[in-house]
Amino acid sequence: DRAHELGFGFVRTARAFTPDGSLPLIADVGHAGPEIAGDLTLLRKLAERAVETAGSEPAGAVVNAEHLPTSSAASLELDLALRMIAYLSENDGCPGSHSARVADLAAELARQLGFEGRDLARIRLSGLLHDIGKVGLPPEAMRGGEDLEGECLAAYRSHPERGARYARVAVGTQVAEAIRAHHERWDGGGFPDGIAGEEIPLAARIIALADAYDRLRCSVDANGVPLSAAERLERIRGGAGTQFDPAVVEAAELAFPR
Repeated sequence: DRAHELGFGFVRTARAFTPDGSLPLIADVGHAGPEIAGDLTLLRKLAERAVETAGSEPAGAVVNAEHLPTSSAASLELDLALRMIAYLSENDGCPGSHSARVADLAAELARQLGFEGRDLARIRLSGLLHDIGKVGLPPEAMRGGEDLEGECLAAYRSHPERGARYARVAVGTQVAEAIRAHHERWDGGGFPDGIAGEEIPLAARIIALADAYDRLRCSVDANGVPLSAAERLERIRGGAGTQFDPAVVEAAELAFPR
């Protein structure tokens, strides 16, 4: 009954701005109640995210703010993201669930580097969603590869930014920043921003190595034989200081099997 009355209260307030009904009105309403959290700072962040999400939906859509994520908690947006990742795993040219493996590898690296709790959970989630921006790309751009050129290459290079835009609403800024930067290189030769070294978020540096290591799992040597774990690690080692953060490579030496 109280919620019902609150709804009619919003209607009455809106009517006060246009009594004759001649002006169109759009209201974005964010709600985060005490059933989610009692901390006022967290409540405010949740309410702001609810308003942001409501404002990004088509006119007339209803967003259930009670399902908005606080860190990596379940949400309507995250549920959709996971379905999109399942679709990617069938179309990205790397057998099995590449994204799930990257999440596990990134978590192992993060543990070696001292991450724990929510920070560790965010890195795992960033690894799981790192390629979500590929959804909607042409199949050849989705699979990537060194032979891409022209519009297909541009489409492929757009996926970190596309993924970050989606993740910012679904799971927050920190995960979005990691996704945006996961194709940056330690030497500054990556994309989309060409940043280098410690300018790259550490979570993104971790995911970059985990992603590359798992892609090598899908590679073969000159004789068509799949690369062994030792060979994959050797190639990663060769990218220390150029493609990868040397400290993350050291963590891989300890975290990954040989």
